[in-house]
Amino acid sequence: MSMATAKQTYSRRQQRQSERRDVILDVAQAAFLERGFAATTMSGIAARLGGSKSTLWTYFRTKQSLLAAVLIRAASALEGQLFASLNLDEGIEQSIHHFCEVYARVICSPKSIALHRLVIAEGVRFPEVGQTFSDCAIANTRQMLITFLTDAHRLGKLTIPDPPTAADLLLSLCHGNTFQSLIFNVPHSRVEPLANNDGVVAAAAFLQMFRPDWPSH
Repeated sequence: MSMATAKQTYSRRQQRQSERRDVILDVAQAAFLERGFAATTMSGIAARLGGSKSTLWTYFRTKQSLLAAVLIRAASALEGQLFASLNLDEGIEQSIHHFCEVYARVICSPKSIALHRLVIAEGVRFPEVGQTFSDCAIANTRQMLITFLTDAHRLGKLTIPDPPTAADLLLSLCHGNTFQSLIFNVPHSRVEPLANNDGVVAAAAFLQMFRPDWPSH
């Protein structure tokens, strides 16, 4: 077998493994959301996949690691959108508004709300679920925002002597009325425009606090 053929074979095998992993995560996510963390078993997930538990263990050794992978995948999709929005070259106001609108809209999506409810429901009995969610879905976004705000302060675009606290504040502002209502299963027929408005309000409030020349009206 030539080197080129060997590389192609290895690449195809990697692609198949990646596709199989995505299928496992899709099935696991559906099971977690449908049955909860406690009632979901590795055997049950393997049965849904139509394979053996040993095959599932090839990819994930524990239920906790499988849940972590589900959360990491969901968080990664959000992080990519948020990273693109944090661009100081486009102007601080535009970046903050874009970040808040994207963040507020994504956390109000049906999948995000379902994952939040799962963590809330299972977090008391299984603290590791809450810790996993914090580590996978919150910490990276928070650190990304801290880095951006630190740079904005250094360049004189914002006055933020304590970027970590400011980052926490901005994320809290984005969890507006729409998110809170959806978490408690209050139905909304127009979620996206309401979530976008929450983002606009959050951005304006944040800029009012940390951009001295931002208009007050």
